[in-house]
Amino acid sequence: MIEELLYALDECFGGEGKDGGIFLEPDDPGLFSILDALSAEEASRPAAGMSIANHVYHLNFAIDVFIKRVDGCKKGENLPDIDWGASWQERSLNESEWAYMKKELARLKDEAVSKARDYDKHIRLVTGLLTHTVFHLGIIRVKYDCRTCR
Repeated sequence: MIEELLYALDECFGGEGKDGGIFLEPDDPGLFSILDALSAEEASRPAAGMSIANHVYHLNFAIDVFIKRVDGCKKGENLPDIDWGASWQERSLNESEWAYMKKELARLKDEAVSKARDYDKHIRLVTGLLTHTVFHLGIIRVKYDCRTCR
């Protein structure tokens, strides 16, 4: 079951996988392709609420929380209260900050997948990570598609 969820998570980030897609059309890009097509200025521009950069920062924050939760579960610890509001502060990025944020997203995604495979007892955490990421992929795609809708 974990592998199926992780396959869907990979599709969310990278587009349709080698064994076909689960929810994206064959020509639909994954999250990484969309983000790579944006400059820092475009990503930082608010569109229908928060900017794409804010959603990416929030995803980085959320994936880091997932990693800490898995690590804590392995040790039998509870995660302290999380300040989710801190992940939504408006930010404007330059090109190097935007490049770092995208690189960090890829690193955190890879670490989360590794942790999930290493400790597959918490399928609810992986399901939560997948659904949360799919939600933000949808929002980012709408914001990306509407860059010229103003």
